[in-house]
Amino acid sequence: MLRSLTALLIALWCFTACTSSDHRATNSVPPPVQDSVPAPAPPVRDTLTTLIPGSYLESVTNGGQAYILYIPRSFRDSLPMPLMVCFDPQGNGRVPVHRYASLADEFGFILAGSNQVRNGLGIDASASMARELAAAVLEKMKTTHAGLFLCGFSGGAKVALVAPGNMKGVSGVVHCGAGLPDGIPAPTVPTYGVTGNRDMNYSEVIEFVNRLGRQPMHHLDITDGKHAWPETTDMRRAFSWCKVLACKSGGNCERPILQQFTRQINTLAARTTDPIQRMRIYRCGIDCLQGLSPVPEWENSVQRLMKDPVYQQSIPEDSRALSAELNRRQFLLDAFRSQEEDWWSHVIGDLQKRKQDPMNDRLLGYISLACYSLTRQAMEQGNMPEVARLNRIYLLADQENAEPNFLAAKLFSQVGQKDSVLSYLKRSVQYGFKDLSRLESETAMRALLSSADQRDLEEGIRKNQSDW
Repeated sequence: MLRSLTALLIALWCFTACTSSDHRATNSVPPPVQDSVPAPAPPVRDTLTTLIPGSYLESVTNGGQAYILYIPRSFRDSLPMPLMVCFDPQGNGRVPVHRYASLADEFGFILAGSNQVRNGLGIDASASMARELAAAVLEKMKTTHAGLFLCGFSGGAKVALVAPGNMKGVSGVVHCGAGLPDGIPAPTVPTYGVTGNRDMNYSEVIEFVNRLGRQPMHHLDITDGKHAWPETTDMRRAFSWCKVLACKSGGNCERPILQQFTRQINTLAARTTDPIQRMRIYRCGIDCLQGLSPVPEWENSVQRLMKDPVYQQSIPEDSRALSAELNRRQFLLDAFRSQEEDWWSHVIGDLQKRKQDPMNDRLLGYISLACYSLTRQAMEQGNMPEVARLNRIYLLADQENAEPNFLAAKLFSQVGQKDSVLSYLKRSVQYGFKDLSRLESETAMRALLSSADQRDLEEGIRKNQSDW
């Protein structure tokens, strides 16, 4: 039984359903953009025969894949420029492209975001579409590119990590909030991982980075955040890393670029008290600047750390902490078949009281993911009593999530409880539900709603859609 549950979740994580716990993103509000940046002008449709600096363009590849493009303000036809292709787990390329446009301007990157690569397409299809999009944009560029980078969040991160396997010319991969499980080959190009210390996929990313070892060159940036596209301030470090790698691909490696990266490494190393993370930071700097700039100071720091008893002790402690969290996840997964709702109410309540510990926050996210995945399985089997049970646990763990609230409305509509249907639908919209066609398909649900209620709900959904 345990093996079947584990196999289910692995299958769902590996592109067949809600990859890397993007159950929230399926119908819930996308990660909020908290950075204070001016709202960009609406994108214009363009054949991409003319690339206008500072513009957002929408186009379609020859294979029919829709995408959005941002051309940085420094773009010139004769100036080689790196390209970063981004993959959002819900196929909304606008999210990363608009979010990181200011970084594209700062570092001189063309940004492309796929509007079709999304969770549930399958690993082979997703990787193929990633390669198609990169090739299409490179073909449209009028100059030789200065490095090709793939970037993704959660399920999109898995796409970015898998695609280089059959793709030439990739300079590096930025993977946010996800890694690859055992059994899926890791890329042979440099990687830059970003994960929040409260991200439910934190342990997955740590395991993946540990598996990479020192080959290929890689870095892990641990931020103070949850499962979301990184803040612009955090993503700036990833862009700086990519810019240095672009220098090695034939780009314009000006001294200020190297100086900025050096300051970044020194700042990060000084900021962290974790000797393991400090070691990762120094090694990232050494690997990046090798052949471009001497780094004797960092090499000396690495040697001192390796001899430091605190560092030596931290390695097994870090390993034990990771193993303990993975064991706790396995225990919780098994409990879905053996424990009743009262037990879950106690466990979830205890985790919520101790959310100041990032691990407990991550475990709550893991329970939410498991509820989503197991609920899908129960619905496919037509086991509605189990769906109802799992959804109640789902709401306990993640009540500010559009998905379990919408499902609760659906369940109450089956027994004709109008007030409950309307209440849970309002909550779902409040927490970002945006799939209008899904609401329209629920005839039993809509039959219980007044015309005014339906109109208000539809207006709320359209507003959520306008927020990407």
